[in-house]
Amino acid sequence: MAACDDAPSPAETVAQVTHRVSVAAWRGEVDKCPSALMREEQDLTFLKGSGGCKAPEMQQCLALCDGGNAAACYWLAISLQEHDAPDGTVTALFRRACRLGIVSGCTNSAAAMLLPDQVSESVQQCASATFAKACALDDPWGCTMYAAQLAQGAGVAKDTKLALKVLEKSCKYGADDPACIRAGELRAKLQGK
Repeated sequence: MAACDDAPSPAETVAQVTHRVSVAAWRGEVDKCPSALMREEQDLTFLKGSGGCKAPEMQQCLALCDGGNAAACYWLAISLQEHDAPDGTVTALFRRACRLGIVSGCTNSAAAMLLPDQVSESVQQCASATFAKACALDDPWGCTMYAAQLAQGAGVAKDTKLALKVLEKSCKYGADDPACIRAGELRAKLQGK
């Protein structure tokens, strides 16, 4: 029983992982636009599940991520988001997943760039380029996000017709998928319904 008592709390684990990510050799990828990191060949292994990257396994997931396991990077980022880890840590992990071939990591990383109230035109352009490339690689959220950028003219020329066409690729994983739900809302708005 004492061994269980010595186990770090989820908050301690998040802090430890955050520190290790801050000194990781691949941390420099955070300074690059996700579209520049994106690979044509995709790693779809992350679709098989969360990879066991919840609080007790975060350290092991980070070790796998350090070793080049894209799914571990992606699911560790998701788990850290759920534990309110610093945005920089989550972004670094999504960018690592992006570099290693998970297009959704690229999409999530670019979306995180748009969270602040004041976003520069160059950031908007980077995000739009990432979403466009992710959509071309059939990432549903990439398509939904790209359509939103097109609808707003954010980082790209405003083009409602193209936005509606792009939204056709947002429901790859079914009508209950959040990317599809958001696409339906955006489609209705664009069509004035």
